[in-house]
Amino acid sequence: MTVWLYQMNAKRPLEDGDFYTPDDYQAEVESEEYLEWLTREVRPKEVEPKAGDTIFYWFVAAGTDQPGLYGLGIIFGCYECPEYNTEHKCIEHLPVSPSEILRDNPIYDDEAQEIVNEIRGTQTAFATMFAIDDNHTQRLFAKIQECDELEQDSE
Repeated sequence: MTVWLYQMNAKRPLEDGDFYTPDDYQAEVESEEYLEWLTREVRPKEVEPKAGDTIFYWFVAAGTDQPGLYGLGIIFGCYECPEYNTEHKCIEHLPVSPSEILRDNPIYDDEAQEIVNEIRGTQTAFATMFAIDDNHTQRLFAKIQECDELEQDSE
């Protein structure tokens, strides 16, 4: 199984010309339905998302005053999506706990940004999905475990 970082950018238009914002993400997570998103550019290119993979949701600072780690999910499939008229594939995924908390309280600090910068390397503007190694996966999960909002919710 592979763990992924899915980079969302409120300044990068979608295939239909609209922009995807943190508010859009929050509404989708609240719906508790499966989501279908384009993979766009995947790094490394020779790795493809597949059912059972984990995905972390990250909004970049460009175009929003609400950047950060918005949660995680499970990928249920990766397939051709001709309705978007693109060579990129689609992933079907479902946000899971604690996404319902992080959607309103994303994790964003210097350490979280540093982890994401290390994952993305020089591909910050081009790629959307990044395969994450075990070290970075553990560091992102540790950031979630440190989240004050999660501790308050469990009390």
